[in-house]
Amino acid sequence: MRLVFLYVADGPAPAGSGVSWNCNKTSDNFYAQRVKEEGYFYLLSKMIDTGILEYVLIIIESNRSPGRVDYTQKIIGLVMPEINDLKAWLGRDDVIWCRGGFRSWHNFLVEQAQAGRWLLIYAANTGRDKWPFWDVVFDDLAGINFVDGTGRLHLDFRKPTRPDIFYPMNLVRDYDLCIGASRIHDKKGQWRGIEVAAAYKRLYGKDLKCVLPGPWARGIKTNLIRDKIMADNLDVTVTGNLARSELARIMNRSRLFAHFGSGGQGDRGVLEALRCGCPVIISFRNYHPRWIWKNRFIWDIDDPDDYEAIAEGIHLRLKFHGNNIHRDVFDFHEKNAGVEEIILPRMARLFSLLKKHPRANRDFLKKEYGL
Repeated sequence: MRLVFLYVADGPAPAGSGVSWNCNKTSDNFYAQRVKEEGYFYLLSKMIDTGILEYVLIIIESNRSPGRVDYTQKIIGLVMPEINDLKAWLGRDDVIWCRGGFRSWHNFLVEQAQAGRWLLIYAANTGRDKWPFWDVVFDDLAGINFVDGTGRLHLDFRKPTRPDIFYPMNLVRDYDLCIGASRIHDKKGQWRGIEVAAAYKRLYGKDLKCVLPGPWARGIKTNLIRDKIMADNLDVTVTGNLARSELARIMNRSRLFAHFGSGGQGDRGVLEALRCGCPVIISFRNYHPRWIWKNRFIWDIDDPDDYEAIAEGIHLRLKFHGNNIHRDVFDFHEKNAGVEEIILPRMARLFSLLKKHPRANRDFLKKEYGL
């Protein structure tokens, strides 16, 4: 079975423009290179290694450096100016899995549904899971398998991390708090972490040693972060953008990880921190998988703007965490979202069914999953 993995659209050519491109030219497109660091890439590689898939095409719709990347003999990346260029590459029984969902893909996907191809999506906070033509929606928030009102199958999905990058390293944990792990902007809530650090200093007369990784974006709250750090003389190490391997080391040097964001879907940083053995603080629980709610490794705070209460809770956790907690946190992640333990077996079950019935048939899938 061959999988076509639609990864991203970034600066595509206008639909129907007919921009010519050389499919044998090596592409240096940013996303074509970045996908190699994604947990999805690791998962797809493992699905090939274990015989779940025979071949994978990774598709980037972009007019920026169109061409190809030969990741392995069985995983090829194609950067094409517009999504309709993909029609010439499709086989009759190809399965299409979209990460996110972009407006320029819609009409193309409607045609593929009409042609009887299986269509799968992980919405990645785009809202495109609402498009009615999906046969399978990978749902990492509900925590259950179910069929929605339009007959689409939602499967309990666990987002993969890169286990070869994010793992316990037995480093000295010299940061008290890692504040986020991605782009710094208002919705990610890093500014709340700075407010918590200031509250901690007021309450205890000493600094909470923090690290703030990630590239900067603009925002009403975010624009004030640097001034707040300086005005309160806070102990915050600002790293800027980091390679994933460097971020993993930061997580291994942190005693706690905090995600105070009010958006997103199953934030990757939370999962990566857990796999590094770092206990986690989250807010706005509905944006996170249910399996991480309310357990001893994740503090699911009720009021993300009660900075003093959060500072008090951090103080207690830093004081009473046992020596074995980091190994226990890692084991908790693997038990619930490990690639080998959880994700691959679920993918094996799904794709064996798709292979058994190569034309899309929702009733068949619902029956096989007992729904």
